[in-house]
Amino acid sequence: MMLLTGCGGGGTAADNSTGSTTTASNNTTTVESAQVTSTAELVATPEFDFAAARTINIDFDVPEARTVEGMLSLCTKYSPQDDGTFDINYDSCMVQATLVNGAYKSQMELTNDINSVVGVVWFADTALAPVYKEFTLATTTAASSRPADASNIPTMAWH
Repeated sequence: MMLLTGCGGGGTAADNSTGSTTTASNNTTTVESAQVTSTAELVATPEFDFAAARTINIDFDVPEARTVEGMLSLCTKYSPQDDGTFDINYDSCMVQATLVNGAYKSQMELTNDINSVVGVVWFADTALAPVYKEFTLATTTAASSRPADASNIPTMAWH
């Protein structure tokens, strides 16, 4: 699915000036024309990646969960609290899984608009407080493109 949006410049029908269109990325391409009238006239460099999501490796070995059963949630909508916890919208959780001896390895797809996620581990023993970790994800063009091989996929690590 691709969503294309645009913003108008507030000009009038009498405004016939020559336009210049520039994409906002490290791969900048400028199109000079009397008037760009359709998206078919837009030009992108061969390196530009139109992918709307990226793959992230998950490599967790949570020390607090090595000897007790724990459940992991990775969520995208949250706000930090003064006490080091997070107010989390659990409807935004992309991953919910059981930790095995504190470990969890997998992959997830994140859309390019997500710059951070929070991980929370809940314990079966309710006397133990949950543990949290925030992950800031790379937002560069290289990080948002799909790597040619699995060794170049970014990794979130919790050790």
